[in-house]
Amino acid sequence: MMRYPLPDHRWRPIMAVNIDSLAALSLPDVACSITPQAAILYALSIGLGTGPDELPFVYEGAGLRVFATMPVVLGDPGAWWSDPLLGLPSSGPLHGEQSLEIYGDIPLDVPLLARNRIIGLRPRGAGHLAVLVERILTRGDSGALLARGQSMLFFRNAEAVGEGFGDMALSAIPPCPPSPLAGRSIVETHATSALLYRLNGDTNPLHADPVAAQQAGFRVPILHGLLSMGLTAVALWRLGKGAGIKALSLRFTAPAYPQDRLVIDHVKDGPHIWFSATTAEARVLDRGYILLDDG
Repeated sequence: MMRYPLPDHRWRPIMAVNIDSLAALSLPDVACSITPQAAILYALSIGLGTGPDELPFVYEGAGLRVFATMPVVLGDPGAWWSDPLLGLPSSGPLHGEQSLEIYGDIPLDVPLLARNRIIGLRPRGAGHLAVLVERILTRGDSGALLARGQSMLFFRNAEAVGEGFGDMALSAIPPCPPSPLAGRSIVETHATSALLYRLNGDTNPLHADPVAAQQAGFRVPILHGLLSMGLTAVALWRLGKGAGIKALSLRFTAPAYPQDRLVIDHVKDGPHIWFSATTAEARVLDRGYILLDDG
């Protein structure tokens, strides 16, 4: 579930976090599968289907395929932070960074298993806590590795005592070349973008309910961060002219709103693409990187 910092500075009590309980917490494994309808819904929600080359992602009669970034909406372990014994704020975390590595085609109508675990934990400044969660997606029948994702979550107003554990860095990305060939892509979002994307499983009212959004300090419901990621991934995937996506990494820096225009600045060097995305108000994605599978 994607959450963002509130734009105001209202006081909130500092929660005392039980760091030992959090370090020992076992997140649930989640069995799942992808129906053709779910694959098509995800593809349409991130802007696929605008040309004949994209028909296989949105039409079962064209050899239906699952788009590479769909694992980010599979196998969510739920609001594990809401356990009062952990001492974490009930408002939940901010989704700060995301990475994804894809190891093979994601199959349809096959049992899948998402294994979730906390692999890093570190206090960050006064009253802040960073938690790195890993999700490994495998076939349920053979155990074959399909994808690995990492989510950096930030809890504000959470005072943890101790040093934590684990390497808090997401998967390393190569440096951007010093004299790149830069480009720009434009993606238009729509009034219904978040309403459609929430059907993939993230039903946080911040993305649909004007009252909930205003109570959280936003003027209208916001787009899901993973929606901004998906729209951007599709725009950059199109640069590869049919190449798949092998890896992706980025930082979420601000929310986008329905009907925003995403301006994606990118540098492409062979299969490597470095990128950021901005709207008229803010940079929403930063430190972005995609590795294409050029065969």
